[in-house]
Amino acid sequence: MSISALIFSAAISQCIGTFEVGITPGEGRPSYETLAAAIDVRSAPSTEAKLVSRVSPQVKTRFEVEEASFRTLIPATVRLNKPLRVSGRSLGCISVLAREDYYTNKYPALEIDLSEGTEFEYLQYRAEGTCFIRVEGSILDTDACPSSDPNSFQMQEEPLTELWIKTTLQGRTGWILINGIDAKELCRKPYSC
Repeated sequence: MSISALIFSAAISQCIGTFEVGITPGEGRPSYETLAAAIDVRSAPSTEAKLVSRVSPQVKTRFEVEEASFRTLIPATVRLNKPLRVSGRSLGCISVLAREDYYTNKYPALEIDLSEGTEFEYLQYRAEGTCFIRVEGSILDTDACPSSDPNSFQMQEEPLTELWIKTTLQGRTGWILINGIDAKELCRKPYSC
């Protein structure tokens, strides 16, 4: 294997794994509520992060988002059933996309043609028919989502994702996992709150 092939292979290997974006999926600004009588508050958006506190709010206590982390732990592999033109933004080889970076124009527009049989990783749904995918190690913010045209895509399973919200409950600030057991989305402004 040549030196340039080794460098390319090393660069691509750094562009795989988890992907995290600092915004919640969907449209509008969500509000959440507690479901459990005891909730773990962590120092970072991960079940492996230090436990800051275990709080005991009343069930159905409403809380707001200070920060968000929508994490893809295991992407779904997608195979194209027919050629497809993909448009969107090229985010490059990144594993974390900050909220402020998502809403800037710093990423170039992109339009590429993918041939039938091409495989890529579906990372997560974003909003308004867009999603994040990874093609040959590069993250794309695109409308080429498996849910947009099921006949064009072959996908065995959904990606494994986690949504974490940084908030303050009972005077403790930290990250709470929104898992439908401890806490859930209640509504979205301006739509249903």
